[in-house]
Amino acid sequence: MSRIIIKRLVILGPSYKRTLPFIDGLNIISGVKTSGKSLILRLIDYGLGKSKKFNMDAQRVLDMHCDTIYLEIGIGDEVFTIRRHLKKSVDTVHLYSINLDEIDDYIPLKKSLRELNIFLMRKLQISEVKLVKNKARSADKETQIISFRDIFRYVYIPQHELGTNNFLNNESVFKRQKNPYAFEVICKIIEGNRNEIQEEIAAVENQINKLVNGKNSVYQYLVERDEEDYAELIDKKESIERKINSYNYSKEEVIANSQLNKNKENELYVKLKNQIGNLVDTIYNVRREASRIQQRIDSKKYLISNYSQEIKELDMTIEANYMLKKWEQVIECPLCNSEVTRTNDEYEIDMSRTELVELKKEKKKKIDFAESIIAIDTEKVRETEIEIDYLTNQKNIFEEAILVFSKKTNVPFLSEINTLNK
Repeated sequence: MSRIIIKRLVILGPSYKRTLPFIDGLNIISGVKTSGKSLILRLIDYGLGKSKKFNMDAQRVLDMHCDTIYLEIGIGDEVFTIRRHLKKSVDTVHLYSINLDEIDDYIPLKKSLRELNIFLMRKLQISEVKLVKNKARSADKETQIISFRDIFRYVYIPQHELGTNNFLNNESVFKRQKNPYAFEVICKIIEGNRNEIQEEIAAVENQINKLVNGKNSVYQYLVERDEEDYAELIDKKESIERKINSYNYSKEEVIANSQLNKNKENELYVKLKNQIGNLVDTIYNVRREASRIQQRIDSKKYLISNYSQEIKELDMTIEANYMLKKWEQVIECPLCNSEVTRTNDEYEIDMSRTELVELKKEKKKKIDFAESIIAIDTEKVRETEIEIDYLTNQKNIFEEAILVFSKKTNVPFLSEINTLNK
């Protein structure tokens, strides 16, 4: 991470110009109470991209004679000059890649305040960091960026905010949430791959919310129609379809056999038809039970897949804790650049590793339990398949008997057709 050195501040107006030079070391701004010491700091803050319009209420002389400031800064081996208006076009700045003395020979780049923040972050060699936050009045997520202004809050602190609840803009929820992460950026302890992870988290959670909202809409529709029980709704659908198919089958059979004057109104024929109907119902119920067992098996397999993935992640975490020696990392104080002493980190790593190993054992126990249930349910599915085959064979035998019996009758019964058509 590089640093910014303030070299010169120029306050300019139609008939006024004042240049304030700064040295590379410690600069002390002194003067009487109303000499404008705080004004110099506020102008530097404004030149470095403060978003609010410059307040001229208590600066009558500045308001009367000045309308532009120039701020010459050094970043590494490069020098830049920032020009910004005090009264108009306050949302843009003009950037020169040269010092103040030579700006007349160059055309500046016009940048928005956001573009200036990005430019300064890049020149300071600070990686862009994104955070996930909830959208206002929504369950969806969005990302926000740690900008140069968030880091600059730790550099320039208005004197009237010291010792108040608004220290580091604490009263602003939007800024307060970003302060801890800005401090991590300054101390170089933030993860390098946070951006990609945060964006993926936001995308996945937004997709989950979208699916949940869609599910709730469908459920609300079913509630309004008194059909909120999904399993019951499926059963009704299948039962109605089965009845329709049965009626259509009977209708086609009556139409085909009516031309041969076949009589179906005898006791034996009715018994055979009832027996077939009972078998059809039994087969349907057995298949439905087999389907429910298979759904339970699929659910357990899905749980096993999730547990296995969690075990992999735990193994990676354990390995990372073993490879990463947190106590060997150097942390510097952002104010005085002195090394900060760390304590108990090695003990905390050992405790964390033990907890992770125990958690891994629990996941394996859950996998073993789920696999035992799958084995039991798989055997049940096999038994139901055998039962379905047996019942189907019985149904085929009765249908063959009806076919043979129908050939012996020659009395038409066309009233069945009219009944089935209704």
